[in-house]
Amino acid sequence: MKRVSPTERIRAEIDELFSSERDLAEVLEEVGRVTTRLVIQIAIESEVTEFLGRERYVRGERTREGSRNGYAPVTVKTTAGPVTLERPKLRGTDEAFASRLLRHTAGTYLILRLK
Repeated sequence: MKRVSPTERIRAEIDELFSSERDLAEVLEEVGRVTTRLVIQIAIESEVTEFLGRERYVRGERTREGSRNGYAPVTVKTTAGPVTLERPKLRGTDEAFASRLLRHTAGTYLILRLK
């Protein structure tokens, strides 16, 4: 089975929307929601890359111990409504990863406001 990152799956979803027979106005509205997911997903994956000091599947010199170990679904509240993302799971790290973008409160993740 080919491994596909969450960002690539979201991009494929956007391509599917544009190739559908649905009304263009509906498609554009849905693409707006999906694009919100894409931007947040890219930001979270970039945080993990920075935390580990390397891209996915890169071997060799390591800034920090640990590796990616799949993804877990997480729902984030945004002003556009709830968005489901794939939160990267890590293993073997010397310290716990904490996203600067997300704040976990009572079982729900909230986007922190960036200034």
